[in-house]
Amino acid sequence: MKKHFLSFIAGLFVLVIASCGKSDTAEPSTAGTGTVEPTPTNPTNSGITDPVFSKEVTGSAFAACVDDNKNIFVLGYFGPQYQTKFKIYKLTPNGAIDKSFDIDKDKTWSDNLPSRISMIALPQGKILISGSFKVDGVSKFLIRLNADGSIDKSYTPTTRITSVNTLVKLTGGRIAVLGRNTFANGFGEAHFFSLNELGEYDRNNGFRIQDDNTVLLDLIESKSGKIYLSGFFRLSAGKSTTYSIARFNPADLTIDESFAQVQDYRSLGQNAIELNGSIIKMVEQSDGKIIIGGSFDKFYIPNTRDNITNYHQVARLNTDGSIDATFKNNNNYTSDLSALVGTSSDQLLLGRHLSLTASQGERYLELLDKNGNISPTFKLGMEGTSIAGIVRQDNNNFIVFGAFGYDNNPALYRVKL
Repeated sequence: MKKHFLSFIAGLFVLVIASCGKSDTAEPSTAGTGTVEPTPTNPTNSGITDPVFSKEVTGSAFAACVDDNKNIFVLGYFGPQYQTKFKIYKLTPNGAIDKSFDIDKDKTWSDNLPSRISMIALPQGKILISGSFKVDGVSKFLIRLNADGSIDKSYTPTTRITSVNTLVKLTGGRIAVLGRNTFANGFGEAHFFSLNELGEYDRNNGFRIQDDNTVLLDLIESKSGKIYLSGFFRLSAGKSTTYSIARFNPADLTIDESFAQVQDYRSLGQNAIELNGSIIKMVEQSDGKIIIGGSFDKFYIPNTRDNITNYHQVARLNTDGSIDATFKNNNNYTSDLSALVGTSSDQLLLGRHLSLTASQGERYLELLDKNGNISPTFKLGMEGTSIAGIVRQDNNNFIVFGAFGYDNNPALYRVKL
């Protein structure tokens, strides 16, 4: 089970998991799907995992998303230990396999793992997947599946995409495609462009960065409408400034100069905060401050006597882009951050990959309060776990997926907060 997951991680520069739509609508009936929902019971544990959630999908999960009806799509290598195979399952809100969705109905396409994989739930029960695939022998980096799991061969987006890091669902149903050396309708500089709610190219919305060294890793829309981008990127060819995070005005996607410049340490810029790593995930808190997570462990702050501030993988920026020193600086980690999501009460749920030291054996999944303090009682308790990602199912429920423990354990759990 683990060999697929670990080889997948080794092949990635960074693993980023798509944001998916969420809804407060009632769970739909599963009558006629051949599926029996688990009988709801009151959770008897301390609130870490939900015992109601089905555990029938075992193996290693690489990507997941949630649709507007709280159904879950999960992709990975699943099945008995040492006999896993590539599958995508549709699960009911409580985790039971929905047998009306079956990718084996259509054998004309295949996956090319390892690759960066991201998923978005679309209207009409369809899903959009970015990665590396073969469809009728032709390489594809974006595919769309029908509601029954078959590949949608009518989906021929007028884009030539060579690398996608992640898909992000935007306001109004549009989808942001973030990548590296991404091509869209002949525009070689389009590292960020958007698709409509069905995954079709939207020529009127894009962000063109004319530099081959650009890598975009995450995007969030703030409550004020401003757009934050992270990764390492230059805003035009010939410019020396390489940003780690920047804020943009939504109307024309011009940079918001009121937000402090946070630059990559390789940048030649001056009078800017420098970061010695990448920002792979961002979360906006209720007061407008931005939580950043990634591979960094320190900031270099200009024009100060003690110009180095240590923050390991997670930090908080004020609304003007400066570092919020009131956020807790936690201990160093020996494994990479893979997931970061915020809760309705501004708590933070963090996931990490394998290779933790013995003293950090339970820190692959952590719950932090809004100021970064680690909960001492939130422990999943499965040694050898590697978290691939976390997606929100609703305000209080989060789907945590990856490879759990050393045995053939479930590939995903539901955490109730």
